[in-house]
Amino acid sequence: MKKLIEQSFRASWLNVLKRRAHSRRQRALSRRLALPAGLEGLEGRIAPAVAGVLSLVGTTLAYTNTLAGNVVTFSGNDGHLKITTTGGTISSSVAGITPAQLMAGTAVIPSYVQTLAVNGQSDVVSTPGWTSTRALIVTGLSISETAGVKARGITNNGSVISLGGTIDATGGSPSSGSASFSGTVVVNTPTTIKTSSVTSGNVTFNSPVSGSGGLTVNAGTGTITAYSSITIGGSGSLSLSGGTINLHGTTVGGSTSLISQGGLTLASNLNTTGDILLEANQAGIGSAGFFQGTATISTTATDATAVQIIVNKASGGTGSATIGSISTGAGGVVTIDTQGASHNGGSITGMGSGTNVSAGGLVALAGPGGITLNTAVSNLTVNTATTAPIAGNISINNNTANLAIGSIPASPTASATTNGSISITQSGNLTVTGSLTAAGTGQTVKLTSSTGSVSGAGNITSPTTLTISAINGAITPTGTLTAPTQNLTASTGIGPITIGGTAATTLTASTDSGGVAATATLAPLTVNQATANSGAVALTTSGAGVDLTINGNVSTGDPALGVTLTSANNIVVNSGIISTAVGDVLLQPTQNLSLGTGTSIYSGNNITVSTPTSAAGSDLNFQGTMVAANSITVNGNSGTGDTTITFSGPTTASGGSVAVHGNGTGGTTTVTVQSGTALSAGNGVTIDDPGSTNTFDVFVNGSINAGAGAATITGGAGSTDVLVSATTGSITGTGAGGVSISGGAGASALIDVEGALTSSGGAGTILITGTAGADIINVGASSSTATLTATGGTVIDGLAGSNIYQLLPQAGSGITINNTGQAAGDSTMVVVVGGTAGVTYNVAVISPTQQTVTFTNGDPSWTINGNNISVS
Repeated sequence: MKKLIEQSFRASWLNVLKRRAHSRRQRALSRRLALPAGLEGLEGRIAPAVAGVLSLVGTTLAYTNTLAGNVVTFSGNDGHLKITTTGGTISSSVAGITPAQLMAGTAVIPSYVQTLAVNGQSDVVSTPGWTSTRALIVTGLSISETAGVKARGITNNGSVISLGGTIDATGGSPSSGSASFSGTVVVNTPTTIKTSSVTSGNVTFNSPVSGSGGLTVNAGTGTITAYSSITIGGSGSLSLSGGTINLHGTTVGGSTSLISQGGLTLASNLNTTGDILLEANQAGIGSAGFFQGTATISTTATDATAVQIIVNKASGGTGSATIGSISTGAGGVVTIDTQGASHNGGSITGMGSGTNVSAGGLVALAGPGGITLNTAVSNLTVNTATTAPIAGNISINNNTANLAIGSIPASPTASATTNGSISITQSGNLTVTGSLTAAGTGQTVKLTSSTGSVSGAGNITSPTTLTISAINGAITPTGTLTAPTQNLTASTGIGPITIGGTAATTLTASTDSGGVAATATLAPLTVNQATANSGAVALTTSGAGVDLTINGNVSTGDPALGVTLTSANNIVVNSGIISTAVGDVLLQPTQNLSLGTGTSIYSGNNITVSTPTSAAGSDLNFQGTMVAANSITVNGNSGTGDTTITFSGPTTASGGSVAVHGNGTGGTTTVTVQSGTALSAGNGVTIDDPGSTNTFDVFVNGSINAGAGAATITGGAGSTDVLVSATTGSITGTGAGGVSISGGAGASALIDVEGALTSSGGAGTILITGTAGADIINVGASSSTATLTATGGTVIDGLAGSNIYQLLPQAGSGITINNTGQAAGDSTMVVVVGGTAGVTYNVAVISPTQQTVTFTNGDPSWTINGNNISVS
């Protein structure tokens, strides 16, 4: 509207001036016609032509050029107006202003004049150093203000407008002024346009702006609009500051600064070779922001301030930044900050599916709306540790060979939210060098590398779920991973990783090749899956009292490496299969181990269970299935507390031995083979308590099958009780070692064999050895029949000082001793009999002089078959 009024105003006073000039020319023509013919040419030579007219139209002091090919120059100030021309004189119809005063620069502009209008028509207008408190309107073919000008408002209408120095539209009052340029603007020398000290001082460029001198525009709260391109060549810079800035194509040789108190819009491209600073909503009020749209921003700058986009102030503002395409030179950094007051600013959002930021690095700091960008950067910081993080989601899709998160030089090394999820998708290697933290109810962290690996020393934290995928690489971050649920998928290996936090963690990890290694340091770890086609699997809890729980498959296909489970407290296997192709399985609980019903452990080599010396006691409960291609070894706790080792599921060492070691140094160690359970080996079964001084109890309610080796139960230094159940217990050895049960060295050891002992291989024997001192060998003490069968002989033997060896059959039971293979020189068997009569004993000894079977408390109703038998 203001522009239309100005145009209408100019048209009206120009028409008046034209009519007056026409009348004067008509009168002059009449006078010339009245002169003698000989004087007409002389008058033309003596009287200069009138080049322009100064007139007053309302409150506008107007100069109108009337002579073509003229150069009009006006300068001075309100009290010293000077107008000169190169082609003729100036006439004046304004009272108090004479042509001579104008030529001398002594003309005084009347106080009621509000506007000075210079109409150079199609000629050149120059304004060197004009200073006024009135508005200025200049029209001409070419306008030169290269020495600067100051007025209350400036309007330049020309084909070419050359500017230089300071073009100042703040020269007077009332407090409104603007600068408008209708023609092509050239700034070959440094130029500053100012309207910043007045309200709504708009600056408008209606045609292209070019030059190499640089351009600075300070428009205060006014609007800066360039309807065409701005091109600053050479090393010239561009600096625009206003209430709102609207640009349509900008190319700058030097740096660029666009600062808007309100919104900042790029309607077309911005291209520079220097740094770019774009600031929107610097008034810090409302939701005005930065909008790039489909325009591109590009610079060849390579430094840490290559592109900076700042929206809102620390004092306020909720504006957002909408990003199109931004690019820098190699290594250049792009900073986008919309945080505002208390970090309540708007979002950072990329437009379209193309790349929003192509640079060496990106620092993106946003408000509650979060960050969503497609990038191609090498370094990324998406929030800071030194200021409050954003309350919004972070979603970055990056397409470069390598990306480091939180590693921008001289910038904070953290990326975080207060209530938002983080998702980083990277085409190549992804390195977390600074901390990466999501916060808020239900928020997650997701890191994906589609062609590379995920690594780095930075800590990664999520309040719910952490998902890391290295589709064609490894996951090897050395920082702490903290999240209640962690899902890790890799191609070439996972870990070693450290799992932190005080809350229990559930881990699911799988890799196509390489291994899986994870350690939880402070809280229990539950593993739903940990599988590797090649490479070792090692799962550890290291914090005091921290359990390791297995709820799914844990396996490796590596032909040499195996699976290791280590816990600072308990290992609990609730479900799944623990397996290796050829390698070992090692279970290392500090306290207890539970292999649940329906679970399995399969090893291509050995299975070893080991508890440390530091714990007071432990409970090792094997309810599931254990199968090893070679051997199985269980090492009980060597602490001073009670230890129980219970086999409730089948345990098979098909190519080697089964060894169960009590190891206790105090309390009671109990080994139980439950009814219906088989402890089987290809080459021997050993149950012992080596060097122990504690109580050692062995209960065989199921079966022990030693295969080609010996079945050996050996007591330690303390009291030892061995019970072979009457109804379900059996011990079988097919090798030369046969079956051997020893009561150890304790003074009160008890061996109670009520089930079946069988040594069926060649010269295999059954040897039951008592304990020196007042110890007892007790065979057949229940209502069931004890059967001792050995092809190599059966020996029930006592050590020096043994008081008694006794057989105590009960009603309806009997004892069969098949000792046909007993060797000469074996000890004398003393049988103390009690209980119900009517029992038949079949005893055979091979040497009457060396073998004597004595029955005491005999009953005539008994049937005793054998030789060298005595009854007392």
